[in-house]
Formats: sequence, structure tokens, C-alpha cells
Amino acid sequence: MRHRKKCLLLSGVSENDEENLTLTTVSIFQRHLGLTDFKSVNLKVCYRLGRFGEGHSRPIVIHFANEASKLTVWKNKTKFKGSSLVVREFLTKSRQATFKAAREHFGMSNAWTLDGNVCILTPDGKRIRLTTMQELGKITAKFPKPSTSAKVIDSAISPY
Repeated sequence: MRHRKKCLLLSGVSENDEENLTLTTVSIFQRHLGLTDFKSVNLKVCYRLGRFGEGHSRPIVIHFANEASKLTVWKNKTKFKGSSLVVREFLTKSRQATFKAAREHFGMSNAWTLDGNVCILTPDGKRIRLTTMQELGKITAKFPKPSTSAKVIDSAISPY
């Protein structure tokens, strides 16, 4: 993860044959996030991730020149709401799987990533940082997911 510390993924940017990803990325940050002083010197390199395929656009991996530039974009990412653009952390495959499982178990608003770690808010109000599926397994055993069939049965029995 230390190589990915200054990286983010930008999804939702359409592809074309003669694109300059650095200029495109800077333009998006200036226009959508309102970062008018953001320049191409804030970026080290930008490239597409994966193979080209028809019908979808590949995410852009953005290597920032420093952590302050990355943090500026990360703090303003909510301004992308309502558009097709999404900024997320560039996690390893195992941490991405842990994050996905945590979101499925605890819900969208109770699981997030921060500096490459998966963070969850447990039902008792504690914030916990995870990095592996084993750690998540211990937490999910302590806080099992309520079954939907039990809720349906309870509401069918109760007259209120």
C-alpha cells in the first residue's frame, strides 16, 4: 500500500484516441471541484487501468506529486455527486475485497476507506480500522447481520 499512498482512481471519464490524461484530469478537478489553483505540476503521472473494451471507460490512476494535493482532491470529492465521475482510493485486491464485504455487512454509510485502511462503524458506535478479511470476520462474528426473514416474521406477528 505504500506505493499507492499518493494515488487515487477517477472513474467515469470517457475515452478518446488522442487524450492527454494529465490535462483532462486537471481540467476535471478545476471545473467540477472548484480547485482553480490546481495545476499539472500537482500530478506525477496519469494512466488508464486495464484493457480497452467497448461500452465502458477504464478508470484513470492518478499519481499525485505530494500527499497534500491528493488530500485536497479527496476532501472535495463530494462535489462529484450528481455526475458520472467518482474518486476512490487505489486499494489492493485483498483490501478492496475486505471493503466490499464490510459494505455488504454493515451498510454503505457504515463502511469507508481512509489512507488505504477499511474503516467501519459498528452498531455499538465504535470506529474500527481493518486491513484483512480475518479482522473483518472477527468483527462480523461479534456483530452478526440481522436476517431480513426475522424482521418479516416479527412484523407479521406484532399487531403494531
